[in-house]
Parts: sequence; C-alpha cells; structure tokens
Amino acid sequence: MGPDAHFAYVGSRTTRERGASGEGISIFATDASARHWRHLQTVGDLVNPSFLAFGREQRYLYVVHGDGTEVSAFAIDETTGGLTFVNRVPCGGRNPVHLVASPGGRQLYVANHLSSNVAVIEIAPDGALGSIAQIVTLDGEPGPHRVEQPFAKPHQLILSVDERYLIVPDKGLDATFVFSIERDGGLRATGEPARDREGSGARHAVCIPDGRHVYVVNELDSAVCAFAFDEGRLHPIQRISALPDSFFGFSRAAGIVLTPDGRHLFASNRGHDSLAGFEVDPGSGRLSANGITPCGGRTPRFIALTPDASAVICANEESHGLTRLDVGEAGCLRPAVEIAQVRSPVCVVWKARST
Repeated sequence: MGPDAHFAYVGSRTTRERGASGEGISIFATDASARHWRHLQTVGDLVNPSFLAFGREQRYLYVVHGDGTEVSAFAIDETTGGLTFVNRVPCGGRNPVHLVASPGGRQLYVANHLSSNVAVIEIAPDGALGSIAQIVTLDGEPGPHRVEQPFAKPHQLILSVDERYLIVPDKGLDATFVFSIERDGGLRATGEPARDREGSGARHAVCIPDGRHVYVVNELDSAVCAFAFDEGRLHPIQRISALPDSFFGFSRAAGIVLTPDGRHLFASNRGHDSLAGFEVDPGSGRLSANGITPCGGRTPRFIALTPDASAVICANEESHGLTRLDVGEAGCLRPAVEIAQVRSPVCVVWKARST
C-alpha cells in the first residue's frame, strides 16, 4: 500500500488544569507501517478530545472530552480524511475516559471515570449521538490507595472477540467487570467482577485472538494480569511485573497491545518511560518477560500497533511526540524513532483510506 494508504487521528489534552498544550484532533496521512507521516488537518476549539473511537463502518469518529461531561460525533470524509462536526451530547457522568461502539453500531458505550458508571448512548442512522438509553453503575469495595481509589473508576471498554461481551477494567476497585451485550445493545452483568491484588488499579485490557484469554495492565502496581476467559467469566491465572526488578522510582503503567497472532504483548510505563515486552504461551496463555525498551519520550500514556502490526506507536504525552518502535525478531522491540510532533498526545487510531 502507498505512503498515504491510511489516515491517523491523534487525540490530545488541551487544558491548563492538565498541564497540557494540545491543539485538538490532529489528522495525518500515513503508510501501513506508519514510517511516514504527513499532517493534513488539526480540528481545534475542542476541550480535551482525548480518546477516540470509530463507528462500526468507520464513517464517523466519536470523541470523549476528558474531565468534562460530554462526547462528540464527527463525520469522516472518505477521500480527504477530514472531520465535520455532527453533534455533542451529555455522556451521563464526569470525566469520560474511553468509548466503543456496540457490535450493531447503534449504541456508543462510554466509561465515565469520576461517576463510576458506563453510559449507553443511542446512535442515529446518520451517525448523530442521541439520548442516554442506560446507565450502569459499578459497585464494590474501593482499593486502599487513598488518592487514586476513592470509589469505582472504570477506565476502558473493550469488546470480547466474539462481541458478545463488554469488558471494563476498573482502577478504583482493583477489578475487571464483564457485561453481556443484549440484543437491544443494553448491558447486563455476567456475575461478580474478577479482582486483582489490592492497590493494583486495573486500567486497560486486550483480548487474545482466539478469545480464550484477556490481559489487563494495572496502572498502580505496574503489572499485567492474565485471565482465562470463558462464557463471560474471567479467571486469573498469572500476574507479572512490567518494570525491571532493579527499578525503585515512581512509575504508572498505561497502555497495552497484543500482536494479531497473539504471540507478543507490550505494556507502557509512565515514569520509567518504557515498553515492557512479553511472550504469550499459545496453550496456557501465560506470559514470559521479553525485555524492556525505552519509549523514546516522556510519559507514554497510550500505545497502538501500526495498521500492519510491524511496530508499536507511543503517544508520549509530556515530550509532545509520537515514537515508533519496530517489532523485531522474536517480538523484541528495536530502538524508538520519533515520527511526528503532536502537543500532549494521548490516543491514536487508524482508518484505511478509500481508493
């Protein structure tokens, strides 16, 4: 595929309260390996357009406004990749931090970090966001961290491989919830959440391609927990540190990605400013450490695989840039190379360009 085969959309933080200097949503043309980046547009006048998600057919882009109480919809120009504002609606809570479209594409699920809930928002046929159809409140005993864990704090939403379930890591409760997705797009709890050690702070998750295992990166203790996944239930099988045993400084884990073949997993460390690599045993699902590599910047809040899965892209929030780390032989990461400068970046998503 050519040098402009994909559009990359980069969300950022924009407010002084966050110590941020982002300009909005930055749009680039890239190749499938994301080696070459060409800036196309910046959509400004947005408050903390931090996390981004496409609608089911990638005709619309949905955006949370971090620290606020709203989410927005944008139509995507199939030729230029440009964004046109559609509408903005209340998200049913405070500080929306993540979002994903339902399997049928008729609902948007939003994690409201400071309101301890997940909102289900209707999506109209024209991509516009509608009313709130359901609010699911997450309950449980908060973790022991006196600052970070005062109550439930859902931090991410991912669909299971078979798209029958919504998986929700919760930083405040040291737990990961699973909800069954009903025919009308509504959510129903499958049972008690899976819990990790006190003070772990579950943050983000990925599913292995065969659907049998889920991996959760913990923000507060910088560990990855492996779970067996069966009929909507998570069963812990292993936890492993994402930091070297010689490191004693301050660090918080953030992002997690898994290669499409399910063999190599990576997690980011903010503070240590690195990516931890792990090999996945295809039978047991257990992880083994496979090196820790500097991320090439400061505070890698988000990581993503390139469209062809040949590299990991780091959104380095405090050094205002994106770096690229090639996935080499046996899943080892090669040294980071800066590929684009973006102020306070926190999320990257890709869309294939129409031909």
